[in-house]
Amino acid sequence: MDVKFHVLLSCLFRWPDMIGEDYELKRLATCTTCIENDLDEITGITPAPSDLHLVCINPHHYGRINLQESVPSPYVIYQLNDLPCDSTEADSSNPSISFDSAGKSFDDHSSYSSICKASFDSSWCAIAYWEFRERVGRIFDVKSSTVNIFQQLPEGEGFWLGALNRDGVSGNISNTDSNQCDSRVFHRIGYGLQLSREDDSVWIYNRSEHPLYVNSPLYNKNIQSTHNTEVKKVQPGYSLKVFNYARVDMPQQIRPYVGPRYPYSIRISFVKGWGRNYTRQFITSCPCWLEILLNVSH
Repeated sequence: MDVKFHVLLSCLFRWPDMIGEDYELKRLATCTTCIENDLDEITGITPAPSDLHLVCINPHHYGRINLQESVPSPYVIYQLNDLPCDSTEADSSNPSISFDSAGKSFDDHSSYSSICKASFDSSWCAIAYWEFRERVGRIFDVKSSTVNIFQQLPEGEGFWLGALNRDGVSGNISNTDSNQCDSRVFHRIGYGLQLSREDDSVWIYNRSEHPLYVNSPLYNKNIQSTHNTEVKKVQPGYSLKVFNYARVDMPQQIRPYVGPRYPYSIRISFVKGWGRNYTRQFITSCPCWLEILLNVSH
């Protein structure tokens, strides 16, 4: 069997169980080893013969893709003005969350339009960090193609959750044990994740030592139903495509969205899962999670 050198090194130093398994490796967006080759392909300039087969062999510049997780169901095609404008169809035990740019949870019938208007002028997405039903800190606008979201990181930059003001945040949970659990989960976020926009898609890479749990419109069978939420588990070292712009049928003009749910959002829980396979049915029961609001018109 012909095995590429970077695959062999990845098996030796990161994933010994990958040998004999179906696998796919994805080079991380932050890898700069092969940028010159990529530019040559775009510009049409023929590279030197010695550079024709330049491949990064650093195992830590790759994320592993579970092929069973990489085949999405088709998007549900809809117009923004066809979506429900209130939360009456949502289960009463799953209160929808909306928020303002200052950072407090409030009325279920509030609109996302104000945050989108404030954040989407020059960024491709905006990120909010939540603990249970309480949002912590301000909205983080993302303008660069790649951003790290982490609790601690030896070097680098991005959305540092450890710098947020978490004083007094208890997620509306009065039980002391629950608050301690919240703190334990927060400190297990560690290196967190890497979020990147690449061509016509959005990817996440799990940099932490614990699983991530992801809900995205890319995998929802019915985006309008709260009972068909598909949650993907992303193990440490794995990458997952969470959005594909090419599969979105957008109206000619983006209208302000009125209602409790923004249709192009990705929700990611650190460490703790939710959904039909877990005791937590809704992400608002998770101690630490992210809401990523995509600017699909950017």
